[in-house]
Amino acid sequence: MNPTAPGRVRTRLTLWHVGLLACVLAVYFAGVGLLLFWQAGNILKSIAAEDLDSNQVFLDLLLPTGEGTFYDKLQELPRALG
Repeated sequence: MNPTAPGRVRTRLTLWHVGLLACVLAVYFAGVGLLLFWQAGNILKSIAAEDLDSNQVFLDLLLPTGEGTFYDKLQELPRALG
């Protein structure tokens, strides 16, 4: 008999169940982590798309005719305000 192995059946059975529970929990947590990672990626993509749309609307308001550049309009802004 292996000197490091527990000799009693109850001890071996308990360790076996603890090991099985640890494996099941590890698979569960890995699945939850992958699901959250995948959902976070989709959420970040949708937020980025919304930001790009709002920036495009802002730029269309500043440069409705396509004249000049955004930098030119920013240089004119202090003169226009005051």
